[in-house]
Amino acid sequence: MKTPEDKVLDPIMDFLELKDVWFIKHKAGSNNMGIPDLLCCYKDYFIGIEVKRKDKGFVKVQQKLNLNHIAINGGIAVIANDLKIVENIFDIIDHPQKYHKKDLMHTLYVNCGFNVIPNVYSDEQFQGVWNDILLKIVGESNES
Repeated sequence: MKTPEDKVLDPIMDFLELKDVWFIKHKAGSNNMGIPDLLCCYKDYFIGIEVKRKDKGFVKVQQKLNLNHIAINGGIAVIANDLKIVENIFDIIDHPQKYHKKDLMHTLYVNCGFNVIPNVYSDEQFQGVWNDILLKIVGESNES
């Protein structure tokens, strides 16, 4: 029987398979708490996707910390409660020229549900992470 989270997860995995993304579905266990549900590698990007159901889904502290570690180390960390969020992230990776660099952070936050939980790190550390991610995606710093 499918869980409410599976109803979100299954279409995301179908999408990843259609895009020929390498990914594994992580199964939660006591020895590996907080690892994102999907670990992906696509076009030189490591992407951690934590899938949450649309209602009553919340991110645990250990999940937030692991998503932050992914982002701090140059990966992309996503909390997704809908396939559209994942589609948007991959659209940004595939077509960065569609996105003006000054609007990219807003696009990642609002349109894609990109969520790295910035309060775990200082503003300077977090801005550095964003600049690294933006540089990697669009080839320019977010400072101009």
